[in-house]
Amino acid sequence: MRSSRSKEGVSRVWFFLLLVTLSAILLLSIASGNLSASNNLNDSALMNSQSGEPIVKVIAPAGVLDTNNAGISLWHDYGSFALYRVTQSTLDALPAAAQDQLVIDSQMDQLFFDEATIDTKLAAQSGEASIAAVGDEETLQLIQFVGPIKDEWLAEVESTGAQLVQYVATNGYLVWANGTSRNLLNGMASTQNIMQFSQPLPSLLKVGPNLSERLNSNSTNAVDTVDVVVQMIRHNRQQFSEQTIRGLAASQNTNWTPVLAFQNAEFTVRVDDIETISNLPDVYWVELRPERELLDEVQGQILAGNFNGSQSGPSGPGYLAWLSGYGFSTNPNDYPIVDITDDGIGNGSVNSGDRTLHEFGSLSNPTRLSYVANCTSASSGAGPDGHGHINVSIAGGYDTTAGFPFRDPLGFQRGLGISPYGRFAGTRIFAPGFNLSNCGGTDTGLIKSSQDNGAQISSNSWGCSSCAGTYDTSSQAYDVGTRDADLTQAGNQEMIFIFAAGNSGPGSATVGSPGNGKNMITVGASENNRPSDESGNWTDGCAIGPTGANNAMDVISFSSRGPSPGGRVKPEVIAPGTHIQGTASTNSSYNGSGVCDQYRPPGQTTFAASSGTSHSTPAVAGVSSLAYYWLENTYGVSTPSSAIMKAYLIAHPTYLTGVSANDTLPSNSQGYGMPNMSLMFDDADKFVLDQSVIFNNSGETWTWQGVAADPSRPVRIVLAYTDAAGAVGTSPQVNNLNLAANVGGTNYLGNRFSGQWSTTGGSPDALNNYEAIFLPAGTSGAINITVTGFNIAGNGIPNVGDNTDQDFALVCYNCTENTGPTPTPGPTSTPTNTPTPTNTPVPGSCTVYNSTDVPKSISSSGTPSISSVLNISGSGTIDDINVLNLNGTHTWINDLDFNLISPGGTEVQIMARSCSNQDNFNLNLDDEAAPGSWPCPPTGGGTYQPSNPLSSFDGQSANGTWTLRIDDNANQDGGSLNGWSLEVCTVGAVPTATNTPPPTATNTPPPTATNTPVPTATNTPPPTATNPPPTATNTPPPTATATNTPVPTATNTPAPT
Repeated sequence: MRSSRSKEGVSRVWFFLLLVTLSAILLLSIASGNLSASNNLNDSALMNSQSGEPIVKVIAPAGVLDTNNAGISLWHDYGSFALYRVTQSTLDALPAAAQDQLVIDSQMDQLFFDEATIDTKLAAQSGEASIAAVGDEETLQLIQFVGPIKDEWLAEVESTGAQLVQYVATNGYLVWANGTSRNLLNGMASTQNIMQFSQPLPSLLKVGPNLSERLNSNSTNAVDTVDVVVQMIRHNRQQFSEQTIRGLAASQNTNWTPVLAFQNAEFTVRVDDIETISNLPDVYWVELRPERELLDEVQGQILAGNFNGSQSGPSGPGYLAWLSGYGFSTNPNDYPIVDITDDGIGNGSVNSGDRTLHEFGSLSNPTRLSYVANCTSASSGAGPDGHGHINVSIAGGYDTTAGFPFRDPLGFQRGLGISPYGRFAGTRIFAPGFNLSNCGGTDTGLIKSSQDNGAQISSNSWGCSSCAGTYDTSSQAYDVGTRDADLTQAGNQEMIFIFAAGNSGPGSATVGSPGNGKNMITVGASENNRPSDESGNWTDGCAIGPTGANNAMDVISFSSRGPSPGGRVKPEVIAPGTHIQGTASTNSSYNGSGVCDQYRPPGQTTFAASSGTSHSTPAVAGVSSLAYYWLENTYGVSTPSSAIMKAYLIAHPTYLTGVSANDTLPSNSQGYGMPNMSLMFDDADKFVLDQSVIFNNSGETWTWQGVAADPSRPVRIVLAYTDAAGAVGTSPQVNNLNLAANVGGTNYLGNRFSGQWSTTGGSPDALNNYEAIFLPAGTSGAINITVTGFNIAGNGIPNVGDNTDQDFALVCYNCTENTGPTPTPGPTSTPTNTPTPTNTPVPGSCTVYNSTDVPKSISSSGTPSISSVLNISGSGTIDDINVLNLNGTHTWINDLDFNLISPGGTEVQIMARSCSNQDNFNLNLDDEAAPGSWPCPPTGGGTYQPSNPLSSFDGQSANGTWTLRIDDNANQDGGSLNGWSLEVCTVGAVPTATNTPPPTATNTPPPTATNTPVPTATNTPPPTATNPPPTATNTPPPTATATNTPVPTATNTPAPT
């Protein structure tokens, strides 16, 4: 049971701890410049203790610096690069060619929070001692390593007893530590070997900017109440803080919901209680509850790249014929379900009354809507306001009807969406205000609902425009949900989330949350080409006139711009978002309040019209529906990831050259440009890799070799990865992968552009989890691509492997892979399969017995113990016994003890409480396994030594009832035991190699993928390409590496919707 303490005693210690010592830290830090919003000092400079000469922290590729030079000393080696200490004079004397390859980044000595940037080296330079917290109470401690993070450094931190909670950019970690652990961490920081900073987390950094503004406003009274979101870490004694917050709050509006190592809940509290809440040691963050708002064939032809001569608009009607020319299936079941998460659809049922949402546009045919769900307190998922309805029409309407009003004066179909054969759905979240009461009241509940209903793509034309400057709990939830949309299921349920950038432009840093996160695809708005219709020049109800819808090359002024928190580029892509037409809601109470024009053109009630990033977003969702089908059926990519979708959209752009465009990519106005489906589905050779390569340590690399296939086409290389979610209120970068390519003998780095084409020089991009190299037509010669895991600092692939790993997706357009002899594959880290159970005992043999009374539920209430039994008969005397296929689910597995009890009553604790906040288990236990602890979480099916030897059972009779008891030592987290088996080897038998532990993954290059180029086709679908993604050179360096940086923006609507 999680122990509780008296409120009075604990409160005195905690408040003294955080109100006194943390205040002292802040005062000293601010006085010395430790906390500053910006700092231009060369903070990487140290001092040579002997000569007094400045020493600079330098990262260099392997072989660039000579440590025989007295002014250069190796600090930490990462394999493909290393961290060095270099005297300033030696650095100045290095040849220009060497200097160009160095990374000298003062941000390695900074920790980026919304409220302040902590310069960790200034304190060391001024000789300040780290201020230790008072007493032995557990608190949140902030530490920073000297460079990109290595796994063994994290292990050293855990050896102090501290719990790793969350990575913080740059090279920092938030940890949960008691007094003993803090002292040990402070000692590590004082040596400046692997760690350079250790201090308690100042409560100043725990309050979100919007809430701080509210607290500091002269118009705010202490007794005023505000709706807030509180995020606190999960631990064994969290009940005290939960009770304290509940006691202070006027109401608790949602239950606590786990996310990462934290849990979130919403409360209504008095203003003067915010400080008390933020001062609780296990509270990490308090923010204002985000206020969310809602944010035709012409559009389709523009996205198809079918432009007129000036590229200001489409060449003419014919989108459906163009699409059919590529051989796209007309069976909706061949497409992913795209959930339009909005304000409802039609009458609230899959038979919505809108014929364009049925197959081939006929009500007599089956509907293409898979479900209409409702997360609100309204009675159904109906759409009386029309915002969600027009958006599903934009994404997937089908209409070929002639005459008015179905075709405009130029012959374009008003009701023809981007993916007219695809599957769609709707989830209502506005009724009319934002409301998730039927989905647990949380983003996590909404995400889970869509995933559980079967959606693969979620289109979201809503957000919080006032949250633009902060990576908040909503941004974090969607970054988590992209990788795993249902945290209650074992493994990862990946989803593709597409968000509107918002309508708060043209100012910078205006992309709202959650679209300002890292892993979703965020969409800006360009102009459509529909300045007039049957009624002449057209100014819509959102005040967008003819000049706002007359040039497809212009970025419309209202479209929100980046950068997003951490200095990241947003949006990634752009699409037409003005004077967009689609069907009006078929709801009997339709009022048009969700669109700019309830009906347009006048004289009909079939079509509505609207402007906003709200309507560019479902268009990109429609493009993604088609791309999903194409990736599966042309390139053999099963269940395309969000990363490959983002990379594929970015790799096939139309570069906008008009107003607020014609800029350097990636830009905070147009991202990488507008998706161009003619390029996406053309016959160019393409290399496609989707998350089949995993980096486990900083410094690992993957390489690919090929050639530019056709000099008449450009070459485009795009890397994208689903990063681990960041810490709320910080610069949210975690893992940092870098893209580089040598093309025709010239070196290029990702995201280093001049205009629309890549340029040489520059430094690797440390900010974005998507990088591109674009080279113009005429490019020829060899292409050598390298992806480097510069900093593998966090758990990019939860539920797989250890807590530091990252996969990625890569697309190379107009690229043919080199072919040649297939290299011998290196060892993998996949465990060998468990022997097939026989359950027929033979004396002197090994027999596997399976449990038959599972699954067993583990309650989340109280501290339950559950038991599963397994009966053995006809066996003999035990010579060796192993536990196989021990698997189940449980949030926070550190709560669990596993005990095996023999028929004779011998009890062995086979798994003591281990790991920390990780979830689930799937492993085998064998005394003869290789030494070493299991990974956290232990979900890979590997074989490890138990906490205590199973040899305690040797010599006993195996016959009788065996019991596996699981003790849950803490309240709130639950799960189930799904299965377990015993392998019993009796005297005289030779034990089988029970799931022998996999060989250490040496990252030896596996075979090069064949990547057969797609055959040339003239507007006809290429045959399915055999494009098995390679698991290429993954060169193993010693360990980790990281780099990171600062902060983003939000999304909104009304004027435009």
